[in-house]
Amino acid sequence: MDYTHRCNRPHDRSRPARNAAVQRHHRRRDLPHRPQERALRERLGWRALPQPGDEEQGAETAPLFSRFTQTEYRDHELKAHWLEEMPDFEYQTHTHTPSSLPKSILTAYSFTTLSIHPTPYLAYLQSRFLAAGGKLVRGTVQHLAQLAEGGAQAFESLPAGYAPSQSHTQAQDGRERPHAIIACPGLGARSIGGIEDKSVAPMRGQTVLLRAPWLKHGCGFREKVGRYTYVVPRPDGTVLVGCATSSNSNDWYHLPRPHTTHEILQRALALVPDLAPPPPTEKSDTSNPTPTPTDRHPLILETGCGLSPARGGSRAEVEWIPAGPRPSSTGTEAATKEEQTRIPVVFNYGHAGYGFSTSWGSANLALRMLDEALAVGSPPPS
Repeated sequence: MDYTHRCNRPHDRSRPARNAAVQRHHRRRDLPHRPQERALRERLGWRALPQPGDEEQGAETAPLFSRFTQTEYRDHELKAHWLEEMPDFEYQTHTHTPSSLPKSILTAYSFTTLSIHPTPYLAYLQSRFLAAGGKLVRGTVQHLAQLAEGGAQAFESLPAGYAPSQSHTQAQDGRERPHAIIACPGLGARSIGGIEDKSVAPMRGQTVLLRAPWLKHGCGFREKVGRYTYVVPRPDGTVLVGCATSSNSNDWYHLPRPHTTHEILQRALALVPDLAPPPPTEKSDTSNPTPTPTDRHPLILETGCGLSPARGGSRAEVEWIPAGPRPSSTGTEAATKEEQTRIPVVFNYGHAGYGFSTSWGSANLALRMLDEALAVGSPPPS
């Protein structure tokens, strides 16, 4: 199972500030809450991403995104003030509510939003990173100290019996150590030494990917019991449907459950009856026009399951950690705290099911925190 699975739900429907904002870590007392909230509300697509139609990048990025009208329903009264700045936002009357939904609907609204096709989008981001001079190194990190002292070089594979070069040796004695670390470990935050954040737990999400190129609008239904059903069209003619509940927290099962797939299709069809194939087949029961999950089975492309890292609010803060002993003026390795080099670690994780939506805002926040840390320098050892 990939963390950024192609069955993820990357589309923009911002949440209330109490959920979307980064929560300060209990050891971070001096970082204002409001700037973090603003940073994460720089939503995906409208401010940071290249737009289809841009002269230089439009042709390259147009297949990655689609824009459509999203309609949201709630069975409780709620003014969606956090969405009112979205393009074309408006509250809907009850005459727009599908008859297949419960009569308890109290709030409905629509707006224009953005959807991403995650597989080519992630490849696009990687290509930008490599073109800018970035380098990918794969390795298993057990403790932040490994990165702090050895950097990426500590994880580069060397042939058996190969003697490290002078430059590699220099990297180990501290002269080419990293200037900083940005830690985005996802669920790994629970177990990686130097982090070991036990407040991180998986938020399980299950989805069904359908072939439905005729569907051009999205829909969502959030209930007081904490259940959210969604239908999201994608640029390639597929549609992602899913159902998330608050009870899915700390559920580690990584494979799709068949009964959940049936429930997802049943709820999605009640939300958007257009998901059923437009022309009825010969075997369809034309006496009952109401679509059923069975009507969608021939068009199921994939069922998916993902475990998003949740912690009751994202962690965004800087800590300074030792980068290992360095040669002292006498030629021996320094061992005291005063003599050790320290580097900043920017923590950026715990975004639950909103990793794509908040990615550009949280990345901008992490960059600002890194610039501030490097400008101010390491605080005195405690």
